[in-house]
Amino acid sequence: MKKNRSREFTIKVRLNMEEMDKLEENLKKAGVTNRELYARKMLLDGYIINLNEVSCRLREIGRLVRISANNINQVAKRANETGSPHENDVKQLIAEFDKLFPLLTQSKSALLSLTN
Repeated sequence: MKKNRSREFTIKVRLNMEEMDKLEENLKKAGVTNRELYARKMLLDGYIINLNEVSCRLREIGRLVRISANNINQVAKRANETGSPHENDVKQLIAEFDKLFPLLTQSKSALLSLTN
């Protein structure tokens, strides 16, 4: 054993071509490039959770929330100046929230599926 290695045990696994192809496919899906890391994680924990898709949705949700919050502030400022909100402003806010809610639902479903 090399001095700089902290793990002293080795496990060998033999795969046929079909299994090797499946392993490579799973590595890509998990976003992992290191087979040893992947194998260790799967042997010890049994699963790998890839949050790339969920994190992309969450970034988009964050972006839409920031835009909506900014627009709400602008509508509130204008309403305070004129005494009532403008109808077009309210319609714009509703349209923004209509974009936001499907993303929230999809992200919620994706996160819940990770727990099953």
